[in-house]
Amino acid sequence: MTEHALLADLFRDDLVYEERCCLFLDVLGFSRLLKHSEASVVFHMLTYFKEGKEKFFPYADEDTQVTAFSDSIVISINSRERTCIHSMIEVATQLQKDFMQIGILTRGGIALGKMFHKDGILFGPAMVEAYTLESEIAVYPRVVVSEKAVIKYHEFLAEFTPVENQALADKFRRDFDGVIHVHIFDQTAYEPLDPQFPSFELELDSDEVVRRVMLGRPVGDDKETKRIQTKYDWLESYYYQSNRDSQTQNLDV
Repeated sequence: MTEHALLADLFRDDLVYEERCCLFLDVLGFSRLLKHSEASVVFHMLTYFKEGKEKFFPYADEDTQVTAFSDSIVISINSRERTCIHSMIEVATQLQKDFMQIGILTRGGIALGKMFHKDGILFGPAMVEAYTLESEIAVYPRVVVSEKAVIKYHEFLAEFTPVENQALADKFRRDFDGVIHVHIFDQTAYEPLDPQFPSFELELDSDEVVRRVMLGRPVGDDKETKRIQTKYDWLESYYYQSNRDSQTQNLDV
């Protein structure tokens, strides 16, 4: 066997990669936060989620990987877990709302595929796709779900009764532009992950969470400020639309 063939065999993808579910979450306006001396807030959040994964990932084991770097969090689990998509949706919802409670917007992507993720080292197609969903598709503060992940989630839903299925199906939402994202404003009760954090309060409802984050909406008419404003405007519109949809469902019942 030639040296080239030996190296190719040694570094085969199937020896390096696993099939994993990957969440890439990005903190929006990170540079603006640094300018306003709020780096300590972001540092606390990133550190907490990286080191305390068992608190926000109750079923976490040695195969659950969490990496925080710069303004991003990457979480992955082996996709052999039948609940992997559902679990990642729950985590994405929790993370987005916790950041919102301290006035920070986030954006992300969830993808399935080949990936290596261990001890802070991460690479592979699933990671690239999750990053691409965040950076090119999401646009607004939402976590976009890949087509492959949606299909796997529907397979998971098929195991439940129609009533259970409907409740779980509400975890996704198709937006005005056709993009499917995690529905963080469903009717599930919200409790922050870290009640010891100064800004956190137990049993804070979504109205107050949104009110707090909207306080950070910048004022101005320059191009960059207007670009940022559109993200807050989208969130506000999404929240009130979700409330209207929820009220309509209750009336139908």
